[in-house]
Amino acid sequence: MLGLALDATSGARRLLAGLATPGAGGEDVSLRALLRGRPLRWLVAAVVLAAAGVVIAQAADGALLVSGFEEVALRPELLALFVGGYAAAFALRAVAWRTLLGRAGAAIGGGRLLAILHASLLANHALPVKAGEVLRPYLGARAGIDATDSTVSTAVARLLDFAALFAIAAALIPLTAGVDGLTVLIAPALLLAAVAAALLWLRATNATWTRFPVLERVWTRSRDTLRALSPRAVLVAFALTVPSWLLESVVVYAAGHALGFELSLQAAMAVTAFTILFQVFHLTPGGI
Repeated sequence: MLGLALDATSGARRLLAGLATPGAGGEDVSLRALLRGRPLRWLVAAVVLAAAGVVIAQAADGALLVSGFEEVALRPELLALFVGGYAAAFALRAVAWRTLLGRAGAAIGGGRLLAILHASLLANHALPVKAGEVLRPYLGARAGIDATDSTVSTAVARLLDFAALFAIAAALIPLTAGVDGLTVLIAPALLLAAVAAALLWLRATNATWTRFPVLERVWTRSRDTLRALSPRAVLVAFALTVPSWLLESVVVYAAGHALGFELSLQAAMAVTAFTILFQVFHLTPGGI
């Protein structure tokens, strides 16, 4: 976790420098490059995995976990549903991100974008706060994407994630037992509207920061990148993002059935959307 924290911190510094200065590092962050990584990083990963296993073993009901694994062994279709749904969800998000990148992402392979998404997910789960939101554009810039394109496309992609989760939650929560009304979604709705309005304003404004040259360059490049982003690309990316979150709900569905809970797919979708919607900001690893 310390290694991830250092990577995220240094990534933030280098990303800001890249926003102010055109160009990208073009470093290889593919899965093949990861497999050739330094032994220290593999050691850190092993320690993090072992620590997570210890925490799970202590916090969870051991008998229930054993029962769940036994159920999965008897019902391999649950594991296939879990793996297939999760993989498809991230594949759709990688395609959506590439759509937002447009020409800037033409030279980047889908597998590399997929690897970056998983690396940022790991950072979000392993570290306090949303470290993955900094790591994702930083790794994109290292992979050869212009730093501004990487950052702006990430911001728009995360806004689309939030909008998709909000839409799913709004549609399914009224149909889910035990939830009365949609008042719980007022705060997310206001946040979604505020962020969308801020990006639209940045896209349209001609305001300048001439007193601060570095800020002026970052501001201008971000605004130009937003203006170059076509509404069609945003709509296509959103159309890919919504089913990606519906597919991710199979994780909750499969885990629930493995542990003996009778959970409908509709309820799993609602739980997934509602839970992740309220984890936009978290102060503990994985939003625990």
